Amino acid sequence: MEFSKYMQEWLYGKDGYYRHSKIGVSGDFYTSTSVSDIFGYSIANYISKLITKNAAIVEIGANTGNLIASVAYFLNNHNIEAKYITIEPLKELVKIQQNTFNQHIKDKELITTDNFESLKSYDNIIFISNELFDAFPCEIYDSEDMAFIEHGNLIFKKASNKIKQIAQKFNIQRGEIPILDDFFKNLESLQKWYFISFDYGLVERKDEFTLRFYKNHKTRNLFLSPNKRKYKRDFIHDFGQCDITYEVNFEILKDYFLSLNAKEVLFGRQNRILVDMGLDMACNWYIEHFGFESYSKESSKIRTLIDPSFLGERFFGFCYCKE
Repeated sequence: MEFSKYMQEWLYGKDGYYRHSKIGVSGDFYTSTSVSDIFGYSIANYISKLITKNAAIVEIGANTGNLIASVAYFLNNHNIEAKYITIEPLKELVKIQQNTFNQHIKDKELITTDNFESLKSYDNIIFISNELFDAFPCEIYDSEDMAFIEHGNLIFKKASNKIKQIAQKFNIQRGEIPILDDFFKNLESLQKWYFISFDYGLVERKDEFTLRFYKNHKTRNLFLSPNKRKYKRDFIHDFGQCDITYEVNFEILKDYFLSLNAKEVLFGRQNRILVDMGLDMACNWYIEHFGFESYSKESSKIRTLIDPSFLGERFFGFCYCKE
């Protein structure tokens, strides 16, 4: 079995991790959306400049739904109309997302779907996501070979032509290659959209294995060394019980977006992008809406979002537009 198929089952299969994942301080890891709603409010402030009639704001990889709920709360309080949708193939998460949304906003409905087809009726589609692309199944590539799982062991055999072509195109000798074709075919079926996302990854190629596991806020690398094939053989015992992730290759991701004739509107480290999106305006609105005392309690969380030693420079934000 190719490693990508094994990873798909680990994360999204019948007993997959994301069907029961624990995110936040008391979970396996935390994300910007679980740190503070200011993250979503800043994105919403940016979205408010993009919205036109018959608009849909669509989150992919919403997990508990905190991001789209905070975006909807901000826009609703600014009397900006839109439909709110999550694309969610995991039935276990649909109810959780709707409950989260209803806790934030009472007079709007969260629509959930498992496909892109239902979005074609909207004239203005704005996709949002956080840590989406690091959760796509990937192949592990090394010098024209790729990883397979056979009888509970990870072995390397000759890579498929498709994976070799990607590796050659981006001059990759070693590392993870995401499986993105189906996702971008779905995106291609829509005529006009914005795609806003945040993720962590590489802007410069390192030719290293970066795949790792997260559990109880502890990181465990699959490989003993980032440039050797020797791996930790007991990883298979954690099947479906922890998150698998890797560094997003933004060069590959950009190439996919540009192949759809989309243009890059924003790209940069998270702290800079949040400022560009209007972090200061979101904070001022927060003070007016919730009061300065509440903001004082929130300020340390905001620092976590933008501090270079925390999430501020570890993550990147970007926006692509297809018109």
